Amino acid sequence: MAFKLDKKTFDSLSKEQKLIILVISIVLVIYIDYSLILKNQITILQKVNPRVNSLSNQIKTAKKDIKSIPEMELRLSKIKERATVITQKIVDEDKIPALLEKISSKAQENNIKIMQIRPIRDAKAKELATTQTGKYFNLDISLDVRCGYHNLGKFLNELENMGQFIKLQSLSINIDTKDYYHQQVKISLGTIIIKKN
Repeated sequence: MAFKLDKKTFDSLSKEQKLIILVISIVLVIYIDYSLILKNQITILQKVNPRVNSLSNQIKTAKKDIKSIPEMELRLSKIKERATVITQKIVDEDKIPALLEKISSKAQENNIKIMQIRPIRDAKAKELATTQTGKYFNLDISLDVRCGYHNLGKFLNELENMGQFIKLQSLSINIDTKDYYHQQVKISLGTIIIKKN
């Protein structure tokens, strides 16, 4: 049975019949829209949703990181300042004689007689680190001196505050039986040197 609805037939229908046709048409359009269009869109959205969540989390993390940039720049600035201070305390390999002269000068200022001073660089010494500027090594400095206890303490303190990395590695005091005020002292110091590229 074929159903044909033209304008003349539609105008002749009662209001209830027109309303029923309108409701059936709307339901039919919704059904067709759901089955052909919305169903596919919902499936696609379900597949895209995890990616949207992942991107949302990445955006939150990026915003948080962007807010922390000034703090990171401040920390980097402090690290660079600290690195500059540390770098200034490391002796260049070609300035070892100047370091020995500084040590000798500090000894004279404290009434310490240096009998012998010599750098001892182990040829087999492993490098401590390698950077763009060069290779870092330990350098031992051996001192044989004659001095009093108080002068020795003051001298060692001044070496520590001299501006280079200098550490006291060993200290040996031999009492001089002829002169109790002056002792024979063997001092082993350690420092770090850089061999620039």
